[in-house]
Amino acid sequence: ENFQHIKASLESGARPGRNAVNVEALVNYFAGPPSRAPRRGVNLEVEASPAPIQAEGDRAVLRFTIDTPAVDVPAGGSTLPAVKDVRVEVDIDRNAVATFRRIGEGHSISSEPVLLNNTSVTGIYELELRPRLKASQRVATVRLRYHSVTDGRSRTIERVVHGHDLAKDWARASRRHRLASLGAVWGESLKNSAQPVEVARRAEELATQNPRDPRARELAVAASATGGER
Repeated sequence: ENFQHIKASLESGARPGRNAVNVEALVNYFAGPPSRAPRRGVNLEVEASPAPIQAEGDRAVLRFTIDTPAVDVPAGGSTLPAVKDVRVEVDIDRNAVATFRRIGEGHSISSEPVLLNNTSVTGIYELELRPRLKASQRVATVRLRYHSVTDGRSRTIERVVHGHDLAKDWARASRRHRLASLGAVWGESLKNSAQPVEVARRAEELATQNPRDPRARELAVAASATGGER
């Protein structure tokens, strides 16, 4: 809904005010659903890369996405819970990272009492890496804790990010990671009244590489309309 409101403003020739921009909502919109949802329980997807736009210092982005099973919901029916007591812990190693922040909000730990089926939740952290980061060095650990609705048991999924995960170019990251991280940069440029020329160029590259991806095209058009160049 937040993206549709911004899109409507742009189509009318107006730039949305900063209070109308929800960066976290934009991150989740552009991350979208998974190509294949889990059959049961939840899936934790963690990916890191250099930042999509060059900035001062050695910047990187860390994304986590939680996906619940895709189930059919009958007309007039309700979507049932997949898991409960959900908690995401992002443990950043300060020996590898000088500074970090959660894009869209300031909390380092997120929790939800329930996650329904047919749900995807994405969060992104911006990292400033310390010099001479080693390939084997731990950068961050992401843990997902939850209780199964089916059997009531508690479970933990853990993913570790190392220095070598940040060695690849942003352009070689997954489509989901690139869309979510670029959507985050675009959203923050709207709140800061910046001119996202570089965002528009990157978005256009992504849309060209994925011509059948509607979200990539939407981001390219929107970024161009807010100050970029086609």
